[in-house]
Formats: sequence, C-alpha cells, structure tokens
Amino acid sequence: MTHSILNAHRFLTATMAFVALLGWGVYAYSAHSSATRDEDRLEALARTTTDRNRLLSEQQQLLVAQQRLQGELARQTPSFRQLRKRSPH
Repeated sequence: MTHSILNAHRFLTATMAFVALLGWGVYAYSAHSSATRDEDRLEALARTTTDRNRLLSEQQQLLVAQQRLQGELARQTPSFRQLRKRSPH
C-alpha cells in the first residue's frame, strides 16, 4: 500500500512539474509575442510619423509654389488686359 501511495505521489509530482513548466513556457511565448507586436506597432508609428512629416513638407512647398504663381499671375494680368485692348478683335 505504501508503494502505491509513493508511486501516486511521484506521478502527481511529475505531472505538476510538467504542468508548471508548460505554464511557464506558454507565459514566455506570450510575453515574447506581445513584445514583438509592440515593436511592430512602434515601427508602424515611426513610418506613419515619417510619412506625415514628408507630406507636410511637400504641402508647404506646394503652398509656396502656389503663392509664387498667384503673384506672377497677378503681375501678368494687367499686361494681358492691355494687350487685349490693343489687339483688334
């Protein structure tokens, strides 16, 4: 009887040790997976920030070009009107 109790105790101890190791393994995998997802999110955020800054810079360049062209158009409009008045229709 003592021998069967000892065997049951050994089996229970081995099973509990296996379950504990399995639990720690799952925990480690989960922590690693979470860290990988966090790194992916940070990289995506960095790319988004870089893209946004590039687009803002391009927008600013386009606004400057638009203002320059509007100024040129405003300067040329009176000359164009004078030419139209002089030319026969």
